[in-house]
Parts: sequence; structure tokens; C-alpha cells
Amino acid sequence: MFLNYQLNVSKFRLFSALNMHHIHKKTFFFNALQSTQDTALELLQTQTIPAVLVIAEYQHKGRGQRENIWHAPLKSSVLCTLGLSGPLVTALPVESLYWKIAVLTQSYLNARYGLFDTPIRIKWPNDLYINFKKLGGILIEITWLGNRMQYVRMGLGLNVKGDFSTLQHSSAQLSDFITTPLEPTEIAEGWADYILQELFFPTLHLDELKSLYESALMGINAWHEYHLHEVPKTLQITGIDDLGNLLLKSNTHQVLKPLHHALKWTWLIDKNT
Repeated sequence: MFLNYQLNVSKFRLFSALNMHHIHKKTFFFNALQSTQDTALELLQTQTIPAVLVIAEYQHKGRGQRENIWHAPLKSSVLCTLGLSGPLVTALPVESLYWKIAVLTQSYLNARYGLFDTPIRIKWPNDLYINFKKLGGILIEITWLGNRMQYVRMGLGLNVKGDFSTLQHSSAQLSDFITTPLEPTEIAEGWADYILQELFFPTLHLDELKSLYESALMGINAWHEYHLHEVPKTLQITGIDDLGNLLLKSNTHQVLKPLHHALKWTWLIDKNT
């Protein structure tokens, strides 16, 4: 699997100069802003550019899933949003977009930075963990015009270097696992180019990506303690369906598809307390 990661990233580097000229992407750098997601939307609405990348050193009102606040010290993290509009958006399969971006991000970072002994894994649906601690997360927001997508924003927050001890959850940073110097801006630009490459000039088929996603899931094929709708249960993650819904099996062999907010990862919380 890791060999596939290396080959795909190498193939991306080889052909990116050839393919990327088809997509006009403009990058915007900010020392500080409210939210890269909000700024990306403003730029998509006012610019005639199909793809924008917004990178910030600090966010005053960064957010994650379900409007949770995303905290990151100044110059410590990858804080970026890749925004798409126009024909690029209409070419995207909305059904698989959420889990596809998660596994592309996870596989790119593992291959790019040689994280083979302690790889980044995915906590469903799109949190990034390493060594059972939270490293980052992905936020995808879609703006609809009637029944069609108008703008798509893919945000990445990634702890790189700094003091994250004040965060409520148990956190990790990339610099703890990599000896080479790391610059958040370079990570953001490399990630954005790889995402564009695999979305519009893919080297992996959808079934391959789904298999990679499932193999990267934390808790896959293992029985663990969860809380489902506040009720403690022993459950086993078996994979995802084509829409990215998590498939869980109970000890009575019942197959469950919980909503994100309904599932509490009790075993993971216990491991970090």
C-alpha cells in the first residue's frame, strides 16, 4: 500500500507540470484573517478564477466540523482552503467528495513525508490522527444554487510545529515525527496541487480510493467501546458505503449507519486520558 502511495506521488510530481496548466489556480497569502473558508468564498464570488488557494498564518475564527472552533497558534499550522467554482465544480461527484478528499490528504502526507512506521490515519469521517492523537482535520463546504453546486471549499487544518498543549483534545504535531524542516505554506501548496491532480487527472480509481480509505480508518475490523446516541455499545467498524457513511456491526450482527454527531469514540478518548 505504501508503495502505491510513493508511486502515485511520484507520478503526480512527474506529470503535474504537464497537467496543471489546464487549471488556473491563484494562491492568496494572508498573515491573519477571520477564516480561510470565508475568504475563499468571497474570492470565488468576486474573481473570475476557477480555483483559489487561501493560506493564512493565523485565523481569528477558524472552524471545523459542526461549527466547532479550530484553534492554532500563529505560524504553527497549515491553515488553508482550496476553493473551486464554474466547470470545475460541475465535474465533481458530490457523493464521494467528502471521503475522497480525506483519503487523498492522508495518503499524500504519508507518502510525501515518509510516514510509514507511524502513518497518519483517518478518524471517520475526516479527522487526521497520528499515534492516536489528533493531527488535523478537513472541512468541506458546498454552496448550492438551486439543485446544483456553485462553489466547493476544501479546508485543511494541520498541526505542524508549536505549542498545542492548550487544546482541549489530545493533539500531535507533524514535527514530532519528521526530522526535516517543515514550512506550513509549502505543505499547503503541495497538498492543493495534489488534490487538484487527483480530482481532475486521477491516478487512482474510485474503488481503489475507497479501499485505501477503509484501510486507513481508525478502529477498522476491531471491537471497541463507543457511545451511540449516548448509549454505550461494543461495535466493530467494517468500512464505508459508497456515500461515505460509516458501517458498524454490533455484537448481534446488526449493521448500523450512525450520523457523525451520534457517535462518540469512547475507546479513543479513554486511550488519551
